[in-house]
Amino acid sequence: MSNNIELREQLQKLQGRIEEKDRYIISLEKSVRELEQRLKNTPEAKAPAPIMELEETLKRLVSRIAAILQAEKCVFMLHDKEQGALVATKPALGLSDEEIEALKVPVDAGVSGLVFREPTPFIVHGKENGGHILSEYISLLNIRNAACVPLIDEKRDEEGRVVERNTMGVLHVINKRYGDAFTDEDIQLLERLARNTSAVI
Repeated sequence: MSNNIELREQLQKLQGRIEEKDRYIISLEKSVRELEQRLKNTPEAKAPAPIMELEETLKRLVSRIAAILQAEKCVFMLHDKEQGALVATKPALGLSDEEIEALKVPVDAGVSGLVFREPTPFIVHGKENGGHILSEYISLLNIRNAACVPLIDEKRDEEGRVVERNTMGVLHVINKRYGDAFTDEDIQLLERLARNTSAVI
């Protein structure tokens, strides 16, 4: 009997966490839609204001993504064609300016390169598959575990059908809080959030 009560309590807690994440995501998607509308309606002469709004929106996105996924760090890396590399870009959560500056990965190396090239998500479970991460970044960012998804820009026609996809970079969350590990559910959430991020970059 006590086991049934404990199971019910655990289910209620899990349901509460899922509902909280859903509220976060709805709020996030609303912010993205509002920014997209402002950008469409703003004349070129007023460009500096939307740029500042974009930076603030990206800061909120990074913070909310980290909160939803319970991650200590969150950073997106964009493809620099001239360098042939994925380059960490501000804003980032949990990384210093020096760490952001140093975080640069060739497109044919590491987890970032793999996720960008495929493009497919990837979960790093500590040392189990940490060999996919370039060793200098394990030390630099003190990585215990991580999840990474591609940032894909989708162009749609008037009927909403995707007519073109362009992988523009990757999105990382690093070090799940409370000693937990990232899961497939986290990846699904992260992919959804990555679509919102791609829409405003």
